Amino acid sequence: MEIWPSRIREDLSGLFRGTLDVSPVASSLYSQDGGVGRETPGGVALPEDVEDLEVLMQYCHEHRIPVTARGSGTSIFGQSLGSGLIIDFSARMHRVLSMGERTVRVEPGVTIDELNRRLRPYGREFGILPLDSPVATVGGVVALDASGSHGLRHGAAHDHIASMQVMLARGTQLMAGLEPLAMPARHAAENATHQVKRTIVCRLESILREQAALIKTCQPGTTPLRRGGYQLRGVLTDERLDLCRLLVGSEGTLGLYTGLTLHTVPLPPHRGVLLLLCPSLDSAIEAVHQARQLEPAACDLVDRRVLTLARELDDRFLMIIPPTIEAAVLLEVVADTETECRAQLTRLRKCVAHIAEGHLTAYEANSPSDVEFLWSLARRILPRLEQPRGGMRTVRIFDDLVVPPEALAEFLTKAHKSFQVADLSTVMYSHAGTGVVHFRPLLSAREPWPLATLEQLQQSLFELVWSLGGSLGSTQGLGAHRTNALREQYGPLCDVFSQIKEIFDPQKLLGVGHVVPGNPRVGSGSSAGGTGSPIRSIDRPHLAGVELKLLATDEEQPAAPPTGELVELQYSWSPEEAAQVASSCNGCGECRREDRGHRMCPFFHIDRKEARSPRAKATIFRDVLSGRLSPDELTRPEMRPVLDSCFNCQQCAAECPSSVDIPRMAVELKAQAAVQQGVSRVDWLLSRPDVWGPWGTWLAPVLNTLLNWRIFRRVLELTIGVAKDRRLPLFAKQSFLRQGSEKWKEPHESGIEEPSSPAETLKIVYFTDHFANYHDPELATAWCRVAEHVGLTVRVPDGQLASGMALVSAGELSAARELAMENVRVLSRFAREGYRIVCTEPTAALCLKNEYPRLTGHPDATLVAQQTIEAGALLGELASRGELPTHFEPLAMTPLRAVYHTPCHLKALGDKLPLLEICRLIPQLELHVVERGCSGMAGTFGLSRKNFNTSMKIGHDLMETMRSREWDFGITECSGCRLQMLQRSTTPTLHPIKLLAIAYGLMPELKARFKHQSKKYTID
Repeated sequence: MEIWPSRIREDLSGLFRGTLDVSPVASSLYSQDGGVGRETPGGVALPEDVEDLEVLMQYCHEHRIPVTARGSGTSIFGQSLGSGLIIDFSARMHRVLSMGERTVRVEPGVTIDELNRRLRPYGREFGILPLDSPVATVGGVVALDASGSHGLRHGAAHDHIASMQVMLARGTQLMAGLEPLAMPARHAAENATHQVKRTIVCRLESILREQAALIKTCQPGTTPLRRGGYQLRGVLTDERLDLCRLLVGSEGTLGLYTGLTLHTVPLPPHRGVLLLLCPSLDSAIEAVHQARQLEPAACDLVDRRVLTLARELDDRFLMIIPPTIEAAVLLEVVADTETECRAQLTRLRKCVAHIAEGHLTAYEANSPSDVEFLWSLARRILPRLEQPRGGMRTVRIFDDLVVPPEALAEFLTKAHKSFQVADLSTVMYSHAGTGVVHFRPLLSAREPWPLATLEQLQQSLFELVWSLGGSLGSTQGLGAHRTNALREQYGPLCDVFSQIKEIFDPQKLLGVGHVVPGNPRVGSGSSAGGTGSPIRSIDRPHLAGVELKLLATDEEQPAAPPTGELVELQYSWSPEEAAQVASSCNGCGECRREDRGHRMCPFFHIDRKEARSPRAKATIFRDVLSGRLSPDELTRPEMRPVLDSCFNCQQCAAECPSSVDIPRMAVELKAQAAVQQGVSRVDWLLSRPDVWGPWGTWLAPVLNTLLNWRIFRRVLELTIGVAKDRRLPLFAKQSFLRQGSEKWKEPHESGIEEPSSPAETLKIVYFTDHFANYHDPELATAWCRVAEHVGLTVRVPDGQLASGMALVSAGELSAARELAMENVRVLSRFAREGYRIVCTEPTAALCLKNEYPRLTGHPDATLVAQQTIEAGALLGELASRGELPTHFEPLAMTPLRAVYHTPCHLKALGDKLPLLEICRLIPQLELHVVERGCSGMAGTFGLSRKNFNTSMKIGHDLMETMRSREWDFGITECSGCRLQMLQRSTTPTLHPIKLLAIAYGLMPELKARFKHQSKKYTID
């Protein structure tokens, strides 16, 4: 057992076509999931297909290697954790294999949202929609027999399984479905696989008939959803055995799903939602009971803390939810016609009208957009509960408690009293229609947790659930953390579970310690009440007194802080601050989203390996800080996929529900690696545009000609690593700071009649950054003219350098710090005088605002950051005060159509696009915003040969959009995005500031370059 990690790759060489990784890096990445626990595996496998999996399972069976199946790794009770080999189905086995009229056959790694995206054109969907559907895999949903908000209408996963292919621990693959008990005579001669299945069916029949009375007693069907553990009730009839029903919800402990045939359901023609705002929790529970009589499609309940967060995050909720509301009920109805949909909502209104003496407030939604808005209470607001707020954070350790719906009032009343006795606050969310309740206690984000109190509270909640006829593990399973609690829930039925486990997996290799205890390392030890609680083994390594709040097996839990030599942090932050940022990632997996409507993560969109995900950076950073992972591992080849899959686009930080600062951790990791082994020659050159920019302008007449020669670009590729196929920007003959900025170096009167407004007293400093200075001085000139025109006093100080974001993204923080200090020296004196520091390059604004204080820790850097603003945002401020002139001229003689791409770094600065809205005021200009994800250029990232193909894959959709002939030109604020938009297109692209300069009549020389060609306008 101990030597298999060192042998498995060699033994399976030439047989296993997927990826096998037994490095400490892989073990770290797969040691955690969406819960508070951790367990370090011996290795990780990413099979390509079923044949690959068969090879792997036969080897593991022969060498007695424990195996744990993993999807997106978002389970909260440790289902995807194990000490043996982790098999990640989400990376490669995520295909939709076939689609029928009412069924679909899939591999286990496909996500629910991806499946529904494929089904939607056919008017169908998979009926189970958990809250984490964008990242939850079908295999994971089936393994947990998950349900969701629509459990009242669609039940749970087992209601939607037609058949499944399952691979047993020995490597034998079975087709499971409704199996006949009697073997027909024609099957006398069967193949070996069928014989295995017949043996399983016969042994199961014997056990289930013998234990029928016990099963009926322990799994009585008192709740709408299944009870935790193996579902035995209803598996056996007089003539058949429902093998699928047994395997669904088995958490990967009986067999591994390799193919699933699912029933699909029609998309509801019309949906309506009623949001009931209740003055008390009791009135909300009463509304739930009354509404259930009308059989709504969904019935969810949220408490006041969820509503408070909704009010803070969305002004629309602020307008409709008064602060006095204690709870809300979400009811959904579906119907074939809009009229019937409205009628159902009216019946629901009347049904609950008398509650709380008629003081319930109801909001009705009928349109798709309004329906989705109200459901965002669950899908968008709930994930944000994980974000630390006021030194506290919610923790998912009391989720998935299920009681009969009629007992919900008693359960919630007594449960809240238990929290009061424990002196803990909690957030509550419930699929009330099916009796599912999730409690998330508020615990300190900085101090050690009260483990003994949590232990006692958990035991109290479990006993309350059981006393009311409820269950654990109905929708989110048991995993390693709750398995031992089954003995109290089921008593002797657990022995039946062990017998069933013996039939399928006699060596106990699958999901060790899940559902059936089997490995002393997992779920062992005693706890209060013997519940097998995850709380008892919360790992509390301290880093400079700061708790990292992880959970480990008992052998892994250190008794004292790690004694290994800690890394010397390269950013200007303390170990305590670094540890807090590291522990803020809860592993929810939202950063693994695949939909193009979200930017995070560009790398994960094109390669679904865990190492590419943003949370991988947090996991590695946390383990390096805690001493679990040696800093030496940062320079290993196995670490490259982690470090190379971040170019600091900042979208994970912007879109993460918990606002985890993944980019900061990723850059720190790169910096640690750079300190140990330096950076490559290519990265060194490309991260220093301030070095080669002056040479480019000096040699511009010759260099610009050479850049158009393919042979010269080939020489560049071989010598300095610039991709020969990259369309490169030309150099200006003179930099803006060297010649073009003379007019704005000293205070002056512009001679332009300025508007009489308070804006005339506003003073700004223009920070040009590299691209406008050396490649596009026309943009710099355009901005200075526009700024003067709207009444601003413009200064362009000498001595400013490039922002240094390319150095930051490469992890060269020492060089970036030197550059930052020089820019701070130049800019801080203006900042102290009240000047706003304006950037036309969003990356520069982001660097000055976010990176300079982190790099230097100097108060002047903080002052510069406070005064820095992106040019469009500044114009937006003027426009919001009515101080922006809007007497725009048309850009050309006929209407123009333009396509706009939002740069990632502009999104990172804020959600609003004021410059775009100002450009919409230009006459005869039709602007279209397209969301095609990150451009993939990322500053200088896309210039290099090693990154070129990755850059092109990431930016593919945007480049295809630019190839359309429907656009006259494209616009974007980012110089890197502009290069990518031009890569495969002849459609010109320019900065929106240039549009304003033309529309204000400030740059006739630029307007003259709009040329009429075959009824199309182009720009030279």
